[in-house]
Amino acid sequence: MNIIKIKYNLREKLSKKQFYVIYTFFRFFKNLRFYFYGIINYFLLFLPNLILKNKNKYFLIFSGWGAGDLLALTSVVNYYSKKGEVVLVSSDYDVFKNFKIKKINPKNNKLLKIFLPILNCSFHSNIIGAFEIPLNINKEKIHLREALLSKRKDVCNNLFKINHNAIIKFNNKEIKSFSKKYNNIINDNYGIIIAGSYLGGLCQVKNWGIENMQKVIDRTYKDVAWIQVGTIKEPKINKSFLDLRGKTKLRELFFIVSKAKIIVTTEGLLTHLSSAFNIPCITIYSGYHYPEISSYKNVIPIQPSPLPECAYCWTSPCLLYDKPLCLKNIKVNDVLKQIKKKLDKNIL
Repeated sequence: MNIIKIKYNLREKLSKKQFYVIYTFFRFFKNLRFYFYGIINYFLLFLPNLILKNKNKYFLIFSGWGAGDLLALTSVVNYYSKKGEVVLVSSDYDVFKNFKIKKINPKNNKLLKIFLPILNCSFHSNIIGAFEIPLNINKEKIHLREALLSKRKDVCNNLFKINHNAIIKFNNKEIKSFSKKYNNIINDNYGIIIAGSYLGGLCQVKNWGIENMQKVIDRTYKDVAWIQVGTIKEPKINKSFLDLRGKTKLRELFFIVSKAKIIVTTEGLLTHLSSAFNIPCITIYSGYHYPEISSYKNVIPIQPSPLPECAYCWTSPCLLYDKPLCLKNIKVNDVLKQIKKKLDKNIL
């Protein structure tokens, strides 16, 4: 069973203290499993790795991650595609479309699906996987890319001078198609906003609230043509210029964001995506994790003030409060000040 599913099932049945102890055990067990599989991997794939190395090929296993995580890994795929031939194992290829790589979907390969956990825990030079973020991440405050590759210090050292920015590649057909479909908006100075108020995942600790996003629009809609994106499950924000919730495919969202002038979002997909196009992105960080996890030059972080002692917890749902204290300490005016600052600089 997926550890996220285990978390939410247990959270409903146990006290906060019991939940934390058991959750910590699961995280420890998963890290222990990495090294166990890594030992098997070392002996099982020693010879295949030599063959890959001799042929200058790389086998990258980035399966099971969300689009935001994969965006943080685009620079890794791009780096190795310049060094040699890359075979990418991932169930989501939209992020890596137009990269010069070969792709394998583990869902369509039963044998690969069986060996996937072992492959993902490789220590070999030409077989590289991303694993769960470690428990001690708070001590280092590293970027998501390095967090996902924390077990591979050799890879992180290779990427030391490589920019963290996400890389999105459009082909001519996409540009022509998307330009035609969204011709009514791409010539306008518009902004992108997402409520981030849907249930599930990490949202209980990241969810700043629809009411706060509505206050942002209420104060700025005359100056910014806000386009709301996200899932259809998210509540609609009134006074938005255009509602695109659940109406765009991922690649279409990439294109729309590439033409935006400003973004307001809770930390996640849009934060990483904005870095690909250097769009000013006002990102709201709760006390769940530190801003460095998605720190790009274009990102303007909004943090809780004051920051509670329990930050950065990396735990959702919150173990201490029904509504996380860190979310209560994020002020609408702080967001508005940053929007005004960008407006004054004629970014819009």
